[in-house]
Amino acid sequence: MSCQPEWKQRPYYDIYDEAVNLRYKTPRRPKEALALMRDACRYNVEKQDLTCYNYGVLLELEGKPPGEIAAAFRQATELRPR
Repeated sequence: MSCQPEWKQRPYYDIYDEAVNLRYKTPRRPKEALALMRDACRYNVEKQDLTCYNYGVLLELEGKPPGEIAAAFRQATELRPR
């Protein structure tokens, strides 16, 4: 079963709002915020390049390995080259 139909119905700003709440509001749940943004980067086509970029930012804020961070930024760039 694919998660894609669920993602097509969810606006990008709703996902960002949830991720911010998960990361910053008590009780903090940064792992859930990362999982949400990772899945949004994979499946949510609305503003997907920005979502992947924001996923990279969140990875960086959480101190994740540079390779993971670079992969998210690379995906954002591939989706929307400048």
